[in-house]
Amino acid sequence: MQPNFLVTGAAKSGTTWLHLCLSEHPQVFLPDAKELHFFSYDSLYAKGVGWYESFFPRHLTQAAIGEISTSYLPSVSAAERIKAYKPEMRLICILRNPIERAYSHYCMDLRAGRATKDMEVGLGSQSPYVQWGLYHGQLTRYRDQFPPQQLKVLLFDDIQHRPADLLREIYDFLEIDPTFTASLLQTPKNAKRSLPKYPRLYRSALSVYETLTRLPMVQGPLESLRLNGAFDFIHRLNQGEQFPALPRDRSRFLVDHYQSDLECLSHSLGKDLMGWLTPYAD
Repeated sequence: MQPNFLVTGAAKSGTTWLHLCLSEHPQVFLPDAKELHFFSYDSLYAKGVGWYESFFPRHLTQAAIGEISTSYLPSVSAAERIKAYKPEMRLICILRNPIERAYSHYCMDLRAGRATKDMEVGLGSQSPYVQWGLYHGQLTRYRDQFPPQQLKVLLFDDIQHRPADLLREIYDFLEIDPTFTASLLQTPKNAKRSLPKYPRLYRSALSVYETLTRLPMVQGPLESLRLNGAFDFIHRLNQGEQFPALPRDRSRFLVDHYQSDLECLSHSLGKDLMGWLTPYAD
């Protein structure tokens, strides 16, 4: 069966919280696996729509059938591929302050041993963590392919400050019962993360977990373990040094880097988002 909606990103912008909330709605179907990456990863796209649609069983009765892959927003090919696959696809995107998003994503990968400790490189102009926050150009690719009524752009700030209202907007967009209340409906709080005490052990465990999430028969049990706090317990055992604060020279660089893109984004969305830069401009 074909999905009829996608959440395209952005990464580190509340999409895991949204996945859990939407999964509870009786009129929504989401695969247990978040991040299928079908339309953005060439190696997965080459597997064909049969592989992709295997995540969506036949005879589903839910009105909203979709998936969440945060690589779709920055991908240069995903928008065109999605349009070719299903022109009437509904698309949801959540945008976060690009400086906060970049640093959060960088710290996550630093913890996993996938990023350099050199912030001038890790958070430089060519860094994917930084480039993925240039939202205006990314959204333009989707606007070139889809009409406005099929695009829903939301802000991470609203997940933090008015999550119930944001969910109702999404329910209305998907044309499902807007009165449903998710049990997880609360402002998401990201615990302060640290560098792992045993990096090799952490990377090995992460690699095993990422491999297992691709196996349909274990996705359900893994999700149950995650919701019951098993992985948080492992994080606590492996806790090491705390992440440093974003250095002033990096924050000033990122302000300059995002200034023009945010001006264009503010104009195109009809929302003044320049305040995102204010805390980092001094």
